[in-house]
Amino acid sequence: PELKGTDVSLELKEFSTTMQAQPQFGTLFRRKSKRKYKIFINSDPNFEGIKFDDIPFNAQVGIIVHELCHVLDYEHKSTFRIIGTGLKFLSKRGQEHYEKSIDYLTILKGAGWQLRDWAQYAMFDSYATDEYKEFKRRFYLEPSEVEGFMEQIPLYQSE
Repeated sequence: PELKGTDVSLELKEFSTTMQAQPQFGTLFRRKSKRKYKIFINSDPNFEGIKFDDIPFNAQVGIIVHELCHVLDYEHKSTFRIIGTGLKFLSKRGQEHYEKSIDYLTILKGAGWQLRDWAQYAMFDSYATDEYKEFKRRFYLEPSEVEGFMEQIPLYQSE
C-alpha cells in the first residue's frame, strides 16, 4: 500500500541477474513523489542464472516483493542517499549488507514465506550454475535465515 501512486514499470532487459529495481535516472533529481522506477526482468535467452518463467509461483511472489521493497527503500531516501546506496555496490560487503537489508524488509512486509521459497529455489533447487547459486548465497538471506528472522516477528507467529 505504501507504493500506491508510485510510478513503477516492468521492462525486459538483458543483464546479469534475474530481476533488478532502480530509479529512472532522469527522474532521480525530482521530488520523491515525481520519481519513476523500473523493475527489470532478465530477457537474455542465454542467461545462466535463473529465468523468471522457470521460478515457481510462490517464489516469483517473493522476488517481486523483494524488488518492490527496493522501490520502497528508494522512495524514503533523498537523491544523495540513493546515490550512496548505488555506491555501496562498488564493494561486495556493501552490496551484501544492502541486499540482506532488503530481504529483511521483504519479511517485515509479510512476504517471508514467499521470500523463503525464492531463496530455496535460487540457492538450491534451480538449474542455475553453481557460480550463480553461490552468488545468491553470499548476497541474500538463506532459507534458514529467512525462517529464523520470521520466528522473531509476531506477524508470523500465528502461522
